[in-house]
Amino acid sequence: MKSVFMQRMKETMQEKGIRQTDLVEKTGIDKGALSSYMNGRYMPNAEKVAKIAKALGVSVDYLLGKEEAQTERPPKIHEVSVLGKVAAGVPISAQEDIIGSIWTDKECFALKVKGDSMSPRIMDGDIVLVKKQESAEDGDLVIAEIDGEATCKVLKRSHGSVMLVPFNAAFAPFVYTGQEAEDLRILGKVVESRHEW
Repeated sequence: MKSVFMQRMKETMQEKGIRQTDLVEKTGIDKGALSSYMNGRYMPNAEKVAKIAKALGVSVDYLLGKEEAQTERPPKIHEVSVLGKVAAGVPISAQEDIIGSIWTDKECFALKVKGDSMSPRIMDGDIVLVKKQESAEDGDLVIAEIDGEATCKVLKRSHGSVMLVPFNAAFAPFVYTGQEAEDLRILGKVVESRHEW
């Protein structure tokens, strides 16, 4: 059972692109213990097997070798409204104005990009899918709002200042300090962009 568990755990992680650090975060099991399970030195108890199975999106029976094939449910596809335009250049007024819709399996909102400060990766007219969240990590591609104006940029923090950095080197980053930095609001993290040919 130990070798089946180890094999299926490794295979599932590889198939789904789940790293050991992801499992540590999702299960709360420390890295050393997970390494021991993956190397087949120890077998986790029932509670930890259940946590690992849930984090991997498989059944406990599958991990323990009691099910031969793991059937995955297809992702739920739903329609998302494109809520308006967001600047890839000088920030523009953040107004919700439904201008279309797209189909996706992600929980997100969508915006149409205006401008070329994010080219060549995101072009004028592209649609960005945005996971709604109020915080972001350094280096995340975000939709940020300042003084009622929104823009799509890479978030960088340095010594109390916040920078919104474009991909296009022809454009300078926006730098905010003091009260401006505190007033800057993260509306969400860009998780996908779509380009129409």
